[in-house]
Amino acid sequence: MRRPYDPSIDAWIPWSAERVAAAIDGTGAWLSGGLGLDVWLGRVTRAHGDIDVSVTRDDWTTLRAALQTELTFFRAESGWLSELRDDVQDPPVNTWCADAAAPARSCPGSARISLLTPPSKTASVAWLPQPSTTA
Repeated sequence: MRRPYDPSIDAWIPWSAERVAAAIDGTGAWLSGGLGLDVWLGRVTRAHGDIDVSVTRDDWTTLRAALQTELTFFRAESGWLSELRDDVQDPPVNTWCADAAAPARSCPGSARISLLTPPSKTASVAWLPQPSTTA
């Protein structure tokens, strides 16, 4: 399935930071984006419409294996959404994860997480905020 992103039906219903943290524990992934900053600061700075998780290319398959019983993965690229096959080894830069129990496994009427992966192995340090970053 490949279709254009449609904000009238593609509403985000993100998991909580606590649920995501439990789901990604041990995978090498970390909370990032606005909510990740809030967790790092220890306070909520604003309402968030989505939740971002960053993962290196080396850890992507481990993360996907940990999440695939609950979530379906979609490449989000240039305004289009395409369901990822189970055998995809080269992760997209932006992956939306939707509730696997959603009718017809549609995305992302029940989108839960946005996975961010660097475009190449050499870009991983510069492109993603690493979990060890301190103020």
